Amino acid sequence: MADVVVLGAGMAGLVAAVRLAEAGLRVVTVAKGYGSLRLSPATIDILGYRPEPVQSPAAELPGFAEAHPGHPYALISPALLAESVQWLKEHVNTYAYVGDPSTNMLLPTAIGVPRPSAVVPETMAGGDVRDIGPVAIAGLGVLKDFHAALAAENLQAATAAYGRTTQVRPVLLSPPTDGQADVGALGLARMFEDAAFRRAVAAELRAAVREDEVVGLPAVLGMDQARLVWTELQQAVGRPVFEIPTAVPTSVPGMRLDRALAARLRRAGGRPSGLTAGAAPSVDGFDVPAGAGVMSKEGAAGRMVPALTSVADVAGAGGLREFPSCFTSGDASSSAGSFSSPFAFLLKSREKMLIRLSRRPSMR
Repeated sequence: MADVVVLGAGMAGLVAAVRLAEAGLRVVTVAKGYGSLRLSPATIDILGYRPEPVQSPAAELPGFAEAHPGHPYALISPALLAESVQWLKEHVNTYAYVGDPSTNMLLPTAIGVPRPSAVVPETMAGGDVRDIGPVAIAGLGVLKDFHAALAAENLQAATAAYGRTTQVRPVLLSPPTDGQADVGALGLARMFEDAAFRRAVAAELRAAVREDEVVGLPAVLGMDQARLVWTELQQAVGRPVFEIPTAVPTSVPGMRLDRALAARLRRAGGRPSGLTAGAAPSVDGFDVPAGAGVMSKEGAAGRMVPALTSVADVAGAGGLREFPSCFTSGDASSSAGSFSSPFAFLLKSREKMLIRLSRRPSMR
């Protein structure tokens, strides 16, 4: 019998599922398609604006919580926030996450506008405009979703608005793509995991980049080997390199985080899944009451078993237990208290929407 089904496979759902599985419960996630992480830059934006840019989320959160007593941040402590950030850092193996709730970095978006984020992949941290020298924004000619000239123009204007004069210029690269004229972010991420492709890109960058510049590239530097790709490229070019999240899905950093958390869930004995119609007696060996089931995406063939037809079916099957939704992945927002942040795991008894399919006592 599955102890818990977690509805949702975004940041909140996956983190809730991992924590529950690591606590010894048998967990299945249910989602209609992929979670929102594949659309996310995969940065941890705790509090970005109030409505002015926030320099220290940890310092501003008490006042924010007092002003918005109905917001989930009113229910957590600074210590729990720090603990949750540390938990995430320890559970992502693709590369390191850097930063903490005490300080927001200002990282360029795909159009060159600085955006406050507290905890970010190490591959992005070098783009912090608070303390950056001359920059070369390198576009890849086959990637139509990233415009280096636009990003460079806006980033230079933004640094001037912060009282600094930083030279930012665009560079256009023509990587070897076997004649393909249009390659998406995911395709380029796979190409960057090929050593010969990396060497070709590094050679172009060495010829184009000045000795005092840091290099910004679209966030396509590998998928499962992102740290290796990023490290080798910096060594080969001889200059610091940072990634800039792309604006058009699919988000490669989001997919990296999605895959890392899904792998953690499997390792803890849980099961990531999708959603389709039907009914089944079990999911990967976990008994599920009539009216509930899961489509499993595990395996190259995408093995499927019938799944949840509706929440009402699960309720009728026995043991529906819904917990208040807390945090979801997304950007920091305004002072209206409507922003979201991927910290569903902060409140251990209130993760996302948990449905207990067994008739065991509640976790509360």
